[in-house]
Amino acid sequence: MAQHPLAALRASVGLSHAAYAQLVADAHAALGFGPLAARREKVARWESGRTVPSPTTQLAIAHVHGVPESDVALLGWPMWLSPAGRAAASAEEQPWTARGAADRAREAAGPVTGNAFRLVLAVSGHALLVQMQKALTALEHPRTAHTQPGHVVPPASLDWAESRLRSLEREEAGSTSAPAALFYAARAEHRLVAGLLADAGYDRQTGTRLLYLAARSGRLCACLSTSLGDFATAERYSLAALHAATTIGARRQSIVCLADLAGLHATAGTPKDALCVVAAARREVRCLTPRLSAQLDSWEALALARMGDKQSSARALDRAGRRLSTGDQQPVVADGLPVRDLDGMQLRLCTGLSQLYWGRPQEALKWLAPLTRTESTASPDAPGPSPFSAGVLLYTVDAQLALGELDSALRSAWHAVALAGGLPDALAGQYYRRFDIHRGEPRVQDLLSLLDSQASDI
Repeated sequence: MAQHPLAALRASVGLSHAAYAQLVADAHAALGFGPLAARREKVARWESGRTVPSPTTQLAIAHVHGVPESDVALLGWPMWLSPAGRAAASAEEQPWTARGAADRAREAAGPVTGNAFRLVLAVSGHALLVQMQKALTALEHPRTAHTQPGHVVPPASLDWAESRLRSLEREEAGSTSAPAALFYAARAEHRLVAGLLADAGYDRQTGTRLLYLAARSGRLCACLSTSLGDFATAERYSLAALHAATTIGARRQSIVCLADLAGLHATAGTPKDALCVVAAARREVRCLTPRLSAQLDSWEALALARMGDKQSSARALDRAGRRLSTGDQQPVVADGLPVRDLDGMQLRLCTGLSQLYWGRPQEALKWLAPLTRTESTASPDAPGPSPFSAGVLLYTVDAQLALGELDSALRSAWHAVALAGGLPDALAGQYYRRFDIHRGEPRVQDLLSLLDSQASDI
């Protein structure tokens, strides 16, 4: 079972939830921040990722464990909780380089650490702002790839790798393949490229091409991880892809990575961070085609909806719609960009989710439900259901439960299981939490039993 960094810290001092809550409350008062309710439920919610402690509560937790206040401010929650996270962030103080991008690609391809928590993004707040600044600086001052001695990578090997990657990008856009199967294939390609960057011999031109492939394969792994409900892994791949793309000055691919990262933060529930990434992407005005601008508008709308700013959210959705209706035509798949159909699907998704966060679940269903029907995703460019369908159905379930339509929500959940060929464990955990409150209903118990067998991080 994946463990939140706070759970690891609490275990290190051997305290129960209740005792730890009291310890934090005492530190909160001692630091002059006033009284803090010492409830065990609060600690459980922090460790589950459902809520984030207030800034003063984080300082109290840091005081308990001897973490400097500067680390709390610099890294953001929950990255400052982990010694490994603090060490990684310290390394990020150095300028981005081509060799650093290669190292980061290899790290992204490695196994997930035991403390990874799939619904929590590690780089947020000031730490994310630093990443954005480094990305923009790298774009303004691109670096050539380093040369490396060893067995030379033949051009034909890179041609084959790029051809396989392009096929996987098409599959991501619309396929009947299970999302997990696509992710494992994409991860294999990313590991191949990362391995060549680490161990093969190449000149600067070949090294630059390898980094470009690392950016595309990392971006694909990030998108598929998101569809699997594994936001932590998606973040790791997304930042590695951004590092590779910006270092070699691949501007359009960099904007694609930034748009995906903004969407990840908007979906994961860190809207201020999503707006930070959107602002960074818009600094690259010369590379913002109507399609990319519409993607950024869509994620901005969702972030604003989550912050309660309905009026600004509606304006952003309107901008996205206008841009798509007048946008230029693009190739089906180009440099890691998804097919055209997915632009409209993303706008519909963000509109439905925004309606949900505006407190209008009935309107949300009108936008979300068509996205999960097979016929709505079929077109010459997207031949079958999107691998994101099971993830979209999660929000359909949210809307149906908000309306008290438990039977409809159950049908949506079973439909998600069928579409995905069995839900991946992180996504199964999210579905489980939606229905757990209804476990007393006999009709829910079969679903919970199935989800329990599939999810390792409930």
